[in-house]
Parts: sequence; C-alpha cells; structure tokens
Amino acid sequence: MRRVIWIMAISAGIAQPALAADTPPPTPVAPQSDPLTAMVESAVAKGSDAEMDAVIKYAAEAAPDRAGQFRALADRRRKARAEERLARLRHASALALWDGQIELGGFRTTGNTDTVGLSGALRMKREGLKWRHKFEASADYQQSAGLTSRERYTGSYENNYKFDEKAYLVSLVQYENDRFLGYDARYAASAGLGYRALEGRITLDLEAGPAMRSTRFTAGGSETAIAGRGSIDFSWKLSPTVKLEQDVSLYVDKINSSVVGTTSLNAKLFGPLSARFSYHVQFEGEPIDGREQLDTLSRASLVYDF
Repeated sequence: MRRVIWIMAISAGIAQPALAADTPPPTPVAPQSDPLTAMVESAVAKGSDAEMDAVIKYAAEAAPDRAGQFRALADRRRKARAEERLARLRHASALALWDGQIELGGFRTTGNTDTVGLSGALRMKREGLKWRHKFEASADYQQSAGLTSRERYTGSYENNYKFDEKAYLVSLVQYENDRFLGYDARYAASAGLGYRALEGRITLDLEAGPAMRSTRFTAGGSETAIAGRGSIDFSWKLSPTVKLEQDVSLYVDKINSSVVGTTSLNAKLFGPLSARFSYHVQFEGEPIDGREQLDTLSRASLVYDF
C-alpha cells in the first residue's frame, strides 16, 4: 500500500510540469520609454527651431552624456527642413510663396498738420530662391468740418537678386503724393547693392546706390534731380509674439534731401491678428512755401497676416 501511494505521489510530481507547460506565459511588461528622449523627439518633430533648441538645451543639462545624441537629432531635422524649403522654392510658381499684411488703424500728426484720422496699408513679400520681391502701399486721410487736413498716398515696388549668400542687387521704384508737404507727385527710381549683415532673430539689411527723383509741385512746376539713396531695414524678434522693426531711407540731392523713418512694435494677439504701434518721421531739407521741415505720425493699428 505504501508503495502504491509513493508511486502515485511521484506520478503527480511528474505530471505537474506538464500542466504548467499548458498554461500560457505571462504577458511581458513593456519597458518604460525614456521621458527625455520622448520630449526631444517630440520637439524635433513638431516644434520650431527656437522651441527645439530650448528643449535640447534642457535635455542636455539633465543628461550630459547624451547631449551629442540630442543635438544630432536637431541637426538632422534642420537639414531636412532646409532641403524641403529649397525643393519648395525651386518648384514654386510665380504666384506662390507670397506673404502679406493688411493694416488698418488711426493716427495723430504733428508738424504741418495736427489732426487725428485713419490710415491703411498693404504689404506683400515673396522670398524666392534667387529673387526677393516687396510691394507696399499706404494711405492716410483726414477730413474735418468738410476740409481735408491730411492726404498722403505712397506706393513702392522693390526686387532683389541674391547673387551671394548675403549680398544682392536692388532695384526700387517709389511714388508719393502729399500736397500738405507741397507736391502732388514725387517719383523715385533707384538701383544699387544690398547686404544682409544679420539674419536670425535679428535681421539687418543695408542698401545704397544712385537714384533719380522727379517732383511735381502743388503750386505748379516740377524738377528732376540725380540723387543718392541709402536705407537700413532692421528687425528684432524679441519673443515668439513680439517684434521690433526700424526702417530708415535717405535721399540726398542738390535740390532737396529727405529722410523717412518708421519705428514699430508688433505684438501677436491671436490667429492672424496683431497689434502694431508705430512712429513715423519725415524730414525735408528744403521744404517749400515756409512749411516745417519735420512731420511725424503716430499710429495704433490692427494687422491681418495672410
């Protein structure tokens, strides 16, 4: 009897592994992903260059031994973006790649006029592989008690041929109409060289060259003069939503020299809308009929990007 019990016990022990073999193995637990790597990969895939650099800086400080790996991911993404941009520029049609702004707002002037009124502007720009095109038009108008106290219209078209990474050729035509400054129409055409001294968060373009200006005066008569033109175009992106801009242009000739400058602060509101605060200065070296040399214009306006 003891032998039978012993044999049964041995048989049960041998059978047990067979039963265990028929049981499905436990589901393996997936290894937890590295949060730093996941964060960097997300920033590289979806973020802008500024966001990507900020995330990688944080990740490199947290894991110095993997800093090179994180920077390599960012470098590959930048290279891919650059290649995508070049391909897009090469195959873009003449009507593609245009960016624009419509600005509507109010102004207050001092100098030859002291009024409050309305203003509007349209700006368009196309940045191609070799060519850059810029178009601008603006209008300021004020009527008080049935009398027009300010009326100014401007328009310009500029194109640049980029023959070098930083240097380019410039051609520019401009039109101005401001009878409160003494002229019904003033036309200017110029050509020259431009140089992009800075590019990135801070952009600085310098331009210079010969020009010709023709003015038709409100009192009658006209004059044409050979001039020299220079300009400074400065932009500083203070944050992802705030940008400071300064544009200055200078015409020098033997009859009348003039300087025009605009300082503006642009702040993103939501979507395509921004607020723009600007201060415009126009100086005429030889104003006619005893008019003041300096005119200023302060604007607060809304800007729609398209």
